Amino acid sequence: MIAERSSLRFALLIAALTLLSAACGEEEFEFQQSLGFTGTLGLSDVFQAEAGEPVPFDDEASVALGVDFLLTELSPELKPYKDQGLFTQLRFDQIKYEILENTLTTDLEALDVAVGPLGTKDPDAEAAVLIATLPRIEAGQLGTGEATILRENAAAASKFIFDLDFASAAGTIITVRQGEPTPGGNLKIKIDMTFTLVADPL
Repeated sequence: MIAERSSLRFALLIAALTLLSAACGEEEFEFQQSLGFTGTLGLSDVFQAEAGEPVPFDDEASVALGVDFLLTELSPELKPYKDQGLFTQLRFDQIKYEILENTLTTDLEALDVAVGPLGTKDPDAEAAVLIATLPRIEAGQLGTGEATILRENAAAASKFIFDLDFASAAGTIITVRQGEPTPGGNLKIKIDMTFTLVADPL
C-alpha cells in the first residue's frame, strides 16, 4: 500500500559543461546536473488502525513519493546528444538529504532512492533502479546527511537518465507487529542528487 503526498517540488541547477581530453586524443564532454526534490511521506491512512491504537495483526506498508524530471525542457542543450546516442557514461557524484520536518512516531530503517521511467512513484516499482540508500531515520530526527550511492547500478540507471526525461522516487517499507502502537506522523525531506553525463562530441 503506497501513501503518496503531493507536496513535491524540484529545482534544477543549470548544467556545468566541461571539455576534457580523452587518452586517445579525442574530446569528450561532461555535463554535470544537480537536481533536487522535496516531498512528504505521510503515515495517515497507511494502516487500518488509527495512529497510536494497537495493531490488530502483523502488517507492513510502503510509503513513497516520486517526481518527474524533464531535462529535454530544462536543459535543451543536452537533447542533440540524446538524439544522436552520444552519451557514453553516467556517474553519480553525490546524493544528499535534509530532513525538514519529522513528526513520525516510528523509526525508518532505511530510505531507498531510485530512478525509473516517467511516472515512477515508488523505488520498489518493477522498472525502477535503486541508486542510493539513506541511513536509519529515527522518530523526530532532523538534520542533513549523505546517502550511500550504489555506483554499481549506474549502468542500469543510465538507460533512464540518458533519455533525459525520467523520474526519481524515494520510499521505504514499514513493518509493524500485532499489539504494537500504529505508527503515525509525517516526514518532510529534501533530496539533492548530482550526477555527470559523459558524451562523445557532436
